[in-house]
Amino acid sequence: MGVPVIFGDRVDQEIGSLAGYRNIKFTQKPNVHLIPFDSMIPEVLSNKHMGLEQLGYSDYLEDEGAIIFKNMFSSQAPTSPSLNSIMRLANPDFSGSGYFAGRSESPVSYIFKNNGYKLASGFDTFRIFGKPGTYIDEYRTTYPGSPAHSAICRFNGTRSNIMRLFGFCYYTPLVLFEPKLDQGTWHEIILNTIEDKGKSNEPWLTFHYIFRPIGHTIGSYNHNSPADLDEYARNFLNQSNVIGDKILPKLVETIRVNDPTSIVFVFGDHGPYLSRSLEQELEQEEPSEFFVQDRHGVFGAILATEHPCASKAIEYYNQEYSTPERVLSGIIRCLSADPDSIDKVVKFDEAFDFRKYLYE
Repeated sequence: MGVPVIFGDRVDQEIGSLAGYRNIKFTQKPNVHLIPFDSMIPEVLSNKHMGLEQLGYSDYLEDEGAIIFKNMFSSQAPTSPSLNSIMRLANPDFSGSGYFAGRSESPVSYIFKNNGYKLASGFDTFRIFGKPGTYIDEYRTTYPGSPAHSAICRFNGTRSNIMRLFGFCYYTPLVLFEPKLDQGTWHEIILNTIEDKGKSNEPWLTFHYIFRPIGHTIGSYNHNSPADLDEYARNFLNQSNVIGDKILPKLVETIRVNDPTSIVFVFGDHGPYLSRSLEQELEQEEPSEFFVQDRHGVFGAILATEHPCASKAIEYYNQEYSTPERVLSGIIRCLSADPDSIDKVVKFDEAFDFRKYLYE
């Protein structure tokens, strides 16, 4: 008799958590595009930690009139906790890691689907988020359904452990099993997806993660090695220029031509992990400024589009700092008929009190 009672309580608690979002009704339904880049950070932090004063993507978006946020932090890190936290709007009532892939229903999927949206998400790798679920309408990845999705491979460790299980988890998707789902580079796939949604008669929320071109430090990176820092900084600068010179201009042009009234949010999932060799700081009540800013300080910008919510209105929940969840909540608030409906349910669970770690 005890099992049904516990099960019932658990279900009621889950429904109750989502029920608070039921009254959020949009008066406008533009496409909303969320595009996180791995390790995308602001120039203030790249200069402070790597001596890089100018970054291609930051300069380009500033010239394009984008709203660039100051003191933006990722609520959680690294990638999987970060992007799943965004889907739950950092609400601690929701736990687990199945939200980005749609295996679990999140506040974001619930709100947008309740307003007639379809959802698309995806990532250019085969082992971070696992298989898609029923709460996403369209899910793209370059290696769907391969053995690399199995639990034994997903928990195989970092890429530096590439030869564990004789390389099975890394090489079999490339050689023996099914080919890539889409042709072309991952950036092109995302742009084609956004173009397609711009032509759709239905509103879409898209959320596509870009691991390259930047990427974070590798597992063997040593913060105390000037050579390691110099090598990573050179690569970081080169790849940030690729984003600014090639990827973002194509994105801006795609939006202008195919989806000019959409809302587009470009941001970092977490920092570059220069503090990789300082893991012991996780056990400290007050980690160093460097540790928190390096892992959680991120770049964030809203592209200049024709939609009225692509404005300062979306900064409603930003205080001395911002997070992707606060910005997305601000977008939802701006689209809502009754802003109080989301004011009543926002609850931001963040890894640190970021007011203590401001960098701008």
